[in-house]
Amino acid sequence: MYRFTNAMLLASLLAAGACQPTPAGPDDASAPFENQLTVEERGYLIAKDVSPAALRTPHVRVSSVSVRSLDGDDVTGRSRLLRLHFGVLATVRTSGLEPGTATSLWMVVFNAPENCSDGECGADDLRDPAVRADLVWVDGAVVGRSGRARYRTFVREGDTTGSIAEPFLGLPGLGVEDTHAAEIHFVVRTHGPVLPGLAREMTSTFNGGCTLGSLPDDARLGQPGPNTCANLQAALHLP
Repeated sequence: MYRFTNAMLLASLLAAGACQPTPAGPDDASAPFENQLTVEERGYLIAKDVSPAALRTPHVRVSSVSVRSLDGDDVTGRSRLLRLHFGVLATVRTSGLEPGTATSLWMVVFNAPENCSDGECGADDLRDPAVRADLVWVDGAVVGRSGRARYRTFVREGDTTGSIAEPFLGLPGLGVEDTHAAEIHFVVRTHGPVLPGLAREMTSTFNGGCTLGSLPDDARLGQPGPNTCANLQAALHLP
């Protein structure tokens, strides 16, 4: 679980803050996977070229945890993670976001959480090669009038698409190496009010539309702009 000390360390690296999500509680893993899927999730996976036959497997773990604000630890939504033997499917629903702002969703992966310091994974572990960490963009959205947002992603094992480990951590991208062993955190990041012509950049890169601050001037992190980016909410799924 996120501890306050590690959250503060993560804040220094990811401009985040303290959070303490509810521990993941697995659903009934004995039922066939296709019976655990919602109709929408099933359609989403098939659209991602997952064959119906691949869905007929009992080797799935499902966890549902709170999404919490990083500034006050308020519960803002729910994060649902399904661990398949070939990838992970996640849905993050949240609220309390500023209407008209661009947001991105990031997956922080600790592939070897047993090597995290002090028995917990945090910012001080991200650059430790033994932890095999990665930072991966997975989704984005422009917030509507309700202040709510829903993010969804399916990431196959070994897929490094969206990884910013190389420019951000100075390490190679790894993605999720073992769906059942990795500790996975989801972070909702704001990019401020949508800027003309930059909506896509602001919802699909780490720093699109924002001032560089201490970040390197690297195109893989997004086109800079006048806004201020910040991590707002997070959810944590233990292995």
